[in-house]
Amino acid sequence: MVKESDCFVWLKINKSSFSLRSDVYICACYIPPDNSSYLKHHDDDPFLSLENDVCEYKANGDIIICGDLNARTGIKPDYISDCNDIGDIDNIILSSSNSALDKQGRKNRNNVDKFSNLYGNKLLSLCQSLNLRILNGRTLGDLSGNYTSFQHNGKSVVDYFISDEQIINNIAIMNVSQPTHLSDHAHINCSLKLAVAQKPTSMNHAHMGKLDYKWDKNSGYAFKETLKLPIIKDKLSELSQINNVMDQVNINEYCTKLVDIYNLASKISLKRKRSGKNIKKHTLGFDYDCIQLKKHVLHLGNLVAKYLTNPIIYGKFLTEKNNLKSLLKPRKMKQKKKCLMILYTLRKKIQKNFGSW
Repeated sequence: MVKESDCFVWLKINKSSFSLRSDVYICACYIPPDNSSYLKHHDDDPFLSLENDVCEYKANGDIIICGDLNARTGIKPDYISDCNDIGDIDNIILSSSNSALDKQGRKNRNNVDKFSNLYGNKLLSLCQSLNLRILNGRTLGDLSGNYTSFQHNGKSVVDYFISDEQIINNIAIMNVSQPTHLSDHAHINCSLKLAVAQKPTSMNHAHMGKLDYKWDKNSGYAFKETLKLPIIKDKLSELSQINNVMDQVNINEYCTKLVDIYNLASKISLKRKRSGKNIKKHTLGFDYDCIQLKKHVLHLGNLVAKYLTNPIIYGKFLTEKNNLKSLLKPRKMKQKKKCLMILYTLRKKIQKNFGSW
């Protein structure tokens, strides 16, 4: 993390770690609605603060902005579409800087939300002045510009991924998930194409294996006995025949073969740990009825994402989502009271046996 404020958190991806042309600065942000009481106690315009930060970090690398900006941009362009003043060099440069999107046929973006607001206009102005591009509606995975916010008064697009023109070729995919019971906003995610920089190491860590073996009181004896097996003895004999000249090549070969022998002996003599991947944990009070209703809500969310303009499906989704919340609330309270009673009983037993705390 390179910077944190009330509305923004800035992170840095180092170019040397991922073979990038320059460092990448990622801003995770939340800008409250323009009528929020929070903004009335702050004199700074959040979009002005964001612009200042982008200008600072843009000088050192590429920019990616993501989060809930409460900005509705409609289908207005996020680039300068024409230049009335031929003498304005800056505008000419900005209007011709869409080469990456032009080559991919994605200069214009789609948006199912046709409305715009004050924050949307500020965001578009920010993109135009700093050569940033909205990924929603023009990126593989969200070519339609799907809704991201699902409220009782309607649906909208207010959550975005925005990037520099220079890094757009590194954007692999951007997804807007279907609405669920967990939030009024859909989960959005974006994938970058990165190449992990290879660093020379003194030995090949691929041969180290995973420490996924159990060790108990009998493991030591079993492991020692396994080392006496013919197959292990043969490999130890091969190990002793490695050239005695301890240069880097021979040391690497020796260590690699030694680790292979330990791994083989471990597989033969030791028990493996259980992965635990199939264990499902639910929150307090999450019983069978809740599970069934949750599945129904997720199914409706999938239908909402599929039939964007159907008000009946959307209304049913909101109703069932509220029903799930109402179902969970008393169950959670009951389970919490039960846990508190257990703790209270344990406290009484401890006080009786060991005195008061």
